[in-house]
Amino acid sequence: MNSRRAEFWNAIAFLQVYARKKGIRLMPIWFHRTAEEQRALFEKGKSKCDGKKNKSKHQDWLAMDLVVLDENNIIKWEGKEYKILGDYWEKRGHRWGGNFSGLYDPYHFEL
Repeated sequence: MNSRRAEFWNAIAFLQVYARKKGIRLMPIWFHRTAEEQRALFEKGKSKCDGKKNKSKHQDWLAMDLVVLDENNIIKWEGKEYKILGDYWEKRGHRWGGNFSGLYDPYHFEL
């Protein structure tokens, strides 16, 4: 594993520990994307990255989409938990999709 990927997975592990301490349950929903998968999201307007000229960090295994689960294991698509996690993530020098300009993606955590 290259050092950037190792750094990313280590950061994700710390995010999970932090979430647990805050009583936030996380579930990953998307790790890696192929160029074709990225292109499909771009064409739907769900990404600014086209997968070719402008690659997503998902294509290099340097981003992950995580969702928050409620006490019944149901995905919470909205909630203050995303901001709590995003603030923690950004304080460590990483990029959080909840603060992207033009595209709100609170599930996205990248190195």
